[in-house]
Amino acid sequence: INAEYGGPQKPLFFFLFASSSINQPPMKNQAILLLVSFAFVLVLSAYNQGPTDYFSSSDADSLVKMVLAKKDKGIFQNNIGDTHYAVKIIKQLKGTYDDKTVCDFAVKGLKGDIESIYHSAQVIQTAGCSLKIAPEETAQTINKALQSDSLLDYYHAVTSYFSLGKPASVSGDSIRSVVHKLIDLQDEDQETFKRTPTQKEGSIFYTGLAFTALSKLYGLASPDDQGLINGVLENIPNLLSLSEADDDTLHFSHQDNTISRLRTTYAIVQGILDLSEALGAGAQFDAEKVIQLANYFVQQKYTNSISEAHAFLFGLLACNHYPQLKPVVLSLVRGSIQTSAKGEEGHVKVRVTDVFGQAVPTTSVFLIRASHQNASSDLTILSNQELKATSDPTVFSLNFLATKPEPRLYVMNFRVTPKNSTQTIEAVRSIKVVASIKVEDVVLVVSDRYEDDSTETKKFALEYNQKLPEVVRVESDQSLVLSFKIKSVVSNRAIAVHQASVRFTHLLTGEDVYFNVKPSLSRSYKFSVILEKTSHLFHNRSGEYRISLIIGDAFIDNSFEWDLGSVFLSVEGEQVPVKPTRGPKPPINHLFRQPAPRPPMEVSIAFTFAVLAPILVLLIGFVILGTVNLSNFPSGVNAVFATGFILSLVGIIFVYYLYWVKLNLFQALSYVGILSIPVVFFGNRTLKFLALKRISSEKTHTD
Repeated sequence: INAEYGGPQKPLFFFLFASSSINQPPMKNQAILLLVSFAFVLVLSAYNQGPTDYFSSSDADSLVKMVLAKKDKGIFQNNIGDTHYAVKIIKQLKGTYDDKTVCDFAVKGLKGDIESIYHSAQVIQTAGCSLKIAPEETAQTINKALQSDSLLDYYHAVTSYFSLGKPASVSGDSIRSVVHKLIDLQDEDQETFKRTPTQKEGSIFYTGLAFTALSKLYGLASPDDQGLINGVLENIPNLLSLSEADDDTLHFSHQDNTISRLRTTYAIVQGILDLSEALGAGAQFDAEKVIQLANYFVQQKYTNSISEAHAFLFGLLACNHYPQLKPVVLSLVRGSIQTSAKGEEGHVKVRVTDVFGQAVPTTSVFLIRASHQNASSDLTILSNQELKATSDPTVFSLNFLATKPEPRLYVMNFRVTPKNSTQTIEAVRSIKVVASIKVEDVVLVVSDRYEDDSTETKKFALEYNQKLPEVVRVESDQSLVLSFKIKSVVSNRAIAVHQASVRFTHLLTGEDVYFNVKPSLSRSYKFSVILEKTSHLFHNRSGEYRISLIIGDAFIDNSFEWDLGSVFLSVEGEQVPVKPTRGPKPPINHLFRQPAPRPPMEVSIAFTFAVLAPILVLLIGFVILGTVNLSNFPSGVNAVFATGFILSLVGIIFVYYLYWVKLNLFQALSYVGILSIPVVFFGNRTLKFLALKRISSEKTHTD
């Protein structure tokens, strides 16, 4: 939970009971508690859970800096597409850029393909570039795109046509004919749109682009064509069923994931908004889906891509379009409160804004309940409290410290009722109450009886940070008892902390022995060491030990380690050798697998002669015959090829010998790879010569 840092938080849902082996309530009480919890969850579900984060002014500054960092000589990544998206982002967020450089770059882009024309036209329209008339070749490219069979071409052409002020050289009939072409690309099974007629199924991304194109064409379309476009709008509820829900978000995916979820979700949301606005049909999303979409877009605000940043920003703007469905965000101004805080510093403050951090006219903000959990139940400490408005129109405040809360995590259920809206927002947030503590009634007792100070031999009362006045000796038949209380500095009430432990450190060896101290039902702490029973923990080692009291907790701001002084423990029994915890470790001796025994030398020599015997037989045969039959050996140029082939093979055999003697596998493979080139070349020529010679011989024999 990042409430500690004062940041926005996820909605926190929890059951109002917890299992525990301590103080377990009867089964009947558990059943009642379960029914109450279930009823509470049903009440929460009757309201919309608002978004958990928003796009703040600092987020906007960071986004503009990211975009401007990608600028080179006034152009963004030397790309007209990124320049288009960058100009729209900077313009929307009130940033600055070089108008002249951008406009000159956009005008040059009008002479490119249809996609470049589309981006250039968007830049010209957004930046307000002066363009008296679009170049003739631009109109020709648009006309050509209108005759294609690609939905992307239709979208780029139609959008460019309107962004450039409807150039007269672009055929009006061609523009109007796009309505039928787009409708023909609709997939009747899923009612999505395909990029081309040959695609098997449609895509949400292309559907969003088709909706935007149809919205621009609606005013030029004939009554019959307008009826077709109205029919497309009726299919939107079916399209929304193709969304993917993830926790408290909603998004859409492209069919093959070549286009990101963010861009796909933006395309369909913007397309639906454009089409419904053109037809005057009103919002097509209910409040719950708008909130889920807004949550998804806000989660994507940290991006390093200009195109992704454009999809995020304008997708979020689309979610914020309808006043009656505008998502309301409730966030904590501070995620933690000090119990020692004075005045408004001790108030719980919430900020109520839209998804861009702007004030939302609000009728009321109520704290429905503030609760925390103990071992067996959920306890409500405050309920039905209205938060008061502050000088900041986005901030509302409640004096939570008036209830004197204990340091712990509290779950708060808020209800916000905006003006001019039929929806009520329910938000669950968590806040941490942090306290300063003090230690009192610290007593150390040496007793002759186990855990019984009635026969105490020595007793020491200590104040915080005070040490024992002497080295206290504890014999082997005695026990050491330490008791103390931990209280809140503000309320002076005893509290239980997450961690309370006592550490004994041997002054000579440096060994540490830890004991955890648990509170009693009255929240007092008592710890005892019975030497006869715990001597093994000290390794039966007598000597002087330093005692430290360690207190820590996530909900206290002054955790500490207190050196109480020293005691001498007289322990009986054989001492256990000290294992060093620092310094060099003993060497690790690895035992590798012993190599297999080699055969006797005689066997190796005999095997070598057996392998070489065929060569010896060949040489003896040459001697007996007295001649070598080389009648089939090629002549002329082919003899060079044959000789090269034989020498290459001999070279490979020699590499095998070297591998056996001294080369490693990688060296041998590299040499064989080099020699394989002449082997293939010379071998191909030689074998081709022998094949042709054989065919010629067979033909002569047949004749």
